[in-house]
Amino acid sequence: MDKRGFTLAEILVVVIIVAILAALAIPRYIRSVEMGRAREARVNLQLIQTAQNLYRLDHGHYFPDASLSSGILWGDVNCTVCGTPHHYIDQSALSGQYFTYSITSSGPDSFTARADRNAANAPPGYDTKWITIDENGTFTDNY
Repeated sequence: MDKRGFTLAEILVVVIIVAILAALAIPRYIRSVEMGRAREARVNLQLIQTAQNLYRLDHGHYFPDASLSSGILWGDVNCTVCGTPHHYIDQSALSGQYFTYSITSSGPDSFTARADRNAANAPPGYDTKWITIDENGTFTDNY
C-alpha cells in the first residue's frame, strides 16, 4: 500500500507552530505600526511648534487656546490674548486619521500642543495614548 500525504498529527503540529508564531508576531507588528503613527504625530507637533513660533514673531504672543479638531472660524477674529483682530483659518484639516490635535496657552509666552490618539480606530491598549510638545520643544507622552 502506497502512503502519500500527511497524517493528522503532522498537520496539527504545523498548525500549532504557525499559531504560536502568529501570536508572537502580530502584537509586535501592531506595536511597530503604532510607533510609526506616534512618530507622525511628533512630526506634526513639531510643525505646530514651528507655526507657533512664527505666529509669536508676527503677533508678540503664541496662538490662543484652540481645539484643532473643531476648527476655527474663517475671517478676522479678535484675539483672546491681545484683543486685536487676527486672520484665523479653519484648521480642522490638522486633525488626522489617527490623532486629534489641540493647543493650550497658559499665557502669552507659553503653550502646549497635544496629540490625542483617536479611540475609534486605535487597537486595544492604544486608545488613550497622547503626546505633547511645549514652547521649548520638550516632548512628553504615555507611549
